[in-house]
Amino acid sequence: MWILFVSLFALWNVVLGVNHTCIREVEYSCGSSIPNDFPVTIEELQRACSVFQNVRTCYLERLSECGADNLDAFGTDFSRLIATIAEICQEDTQLHSTFAQHMSCLKEVISTEVEEQSCYDYERKAADYIRIHVERKNTRNDENHVSKYFKCLRPLFDMNCFTTLLFNKCGDGAKDMAIEVIQKGGSVDKQCPEDIRIDILDLLQTLESATQSQMYVKELLTTFKLL
Repeated sequence: MWILFVSLFALWNVVLGVNHTCIREVEYSCGSSIPNDFPVTIEELQRACSVFQNVRTCYLERLSECGADNLDAFGTDFSRLIATIAEICQEDTQLHSTFAQHMSCLKEVISTEVEEQSCYDYERKAADYIRIHVERKNTRNDENHVSKYFKCLRPLFDMNCFTTLLFNKCGDGAKDMAIEVIQKGGSVDKQCPEDIRIDILDLLQTLESATQSQMYVKELLTTFKLL
């Protein structure tokens, strides 16, 4: 389960969910050795990171068999994700220190969410509420308008839900770490193209005002120096 933390924030399902047979086979072959247990001690984290080094080597060696044409977009996202996990494992980094500090609480939050699936309901309710506001922004009658916006919004809702759970249970430091992991390892810049980010920020603000709940993921969009 330890990789699930990065999975949730860095959108592992998007990065590794490429619909290509060769890549999917690599994912199955190399990912089978990823440890299931979330570490709660430094020794457990060190063991998990040791396994990660072997997994990373496996991916890099096997992905070369898939051909460059199939790896252009995938390669960038994958490299970013791998670099983020490597930083968590590197003992002299601030990210490693922060992760280690919050490991036990992180495990509690992840285990509870896996069991209760509360973020599924959060995402659904947020999407239902914001849909009419998304449709109002379709001033050009673009038939792909709604799907384009929700391709960005839905993962943001999921990440905001989990970030909120972390903040409530583990404190501000865990929340800041989550945002950092998303920024470094995720694909928000691709899911939320620049031409819609102002609108997305406006929609998040609308939801924040209506629910009186903090939308922490707004930081992700302003990080790209749009404002």
